[in-house]
Amino acid sequence: MTRTRSHVVGVLLVMTVGVAAQQPASQVQLGILRVPACQPASDPEYGRVATKAIPIGGGPGYMAARKRSYFNALRGPQGQVLRIASTVGSSMLPGDPEGAIIDTHGVTYDGESGPVTITLYMDAYHYAAPKAPAGFTCGAPLATAVPIPPADPFKVTAALVSLAIEHGTKTDVRPIRLDTSTARGYFFDRYALIALQARAAAGAGTPLDPAKPSKELEALGSAVLAYPVSCGSRTIPPTNVELVTAQQVAIARNPAGEPLRGDEALAKAFPGLPVPPGSIGFYFRGAQPAQGKITYAEGCDGSPAEATSTETD
Repeated sequence: MTRTRSHVVGVLLVMTVGVAAQQPASQVQLGILRVPACQPASDPEYGRVATKAIPIGGGPGYMAARKRSYFNALRGPQGQVLRIASTVGSSMLPGDPEGAIIDTHGVTYDGESGPVTITLYMDAYHYAAPKAPAGFTCGAPLATAVPIPPADPFKVTAALVSLAIEHGTKTDVRPIRLDTSTARGYFFDRYALIALQARAAAGAGTPLDPAKPSKELEALGSAVLAYPVSCGSRTIPPTNVELVTAQQVAIARNPAGEPLRGDEALAKAFPGLPVPPGSIGFYFRGAQPAQGKITYAEGCDGSPAEATSTETD
């Protein structure tokens, strides 16, 4: 299948980097910036109180690994290796619109008069160039230990759904043709599938709210609407559709089972699109397909009963 359009969901990351009066000699790369390998926090409360927790970012899916990397790079005032308590406390950050949960960790190092334990607060829901709290040093570059985090999949999902609803409410979104030379049907990525539903709802006078998408829309992956093909004076219906990833792994159907058939079911799944008699539809999970195969009831005049198409950018 030839890709005729692409969608990009932009994730805006606002990053704060403190600038010291004198730049340390050792710097490392952080995105497009060069930052100190071990930048001390100028605020003595940095990391010491919940409202000024260390913003390591990454969200729930990456927080454990990022906290571990940060503590592995952090050292005591004379370079002592830290011992991290096995118990973790957590509490909501008051007034935070994202409902961030702040974790508390007991951090111990060996001081001149014995062990010294300090409580540090960690925030995995926000990110800024990492610093060393007052009284701490580094054993490795902090920005290398906790670089700019990957996009939080939960936030990206919400942003994509909202954007698709807004787009579909205002204008048509073209699906991807399965074959540019033969009318075999269409492939819908998740964005196009949601936009299609939004377009139909707007046309019916019941527009969807991008701020409050339904759980049904959020669960959508991708879909294929396969048409019968002409063979002289007759048509041959499709019987099956398969999608695989670039690694040749089959993409699971969602849900597994028989294809969508009939005017009512297909009109609900693909509103506003022409659905010739004998068409079938399948929902798939969200993996990106690289190749698709449509199987027909029979071949046309001795040709194979299967048609394979490849998606290219």
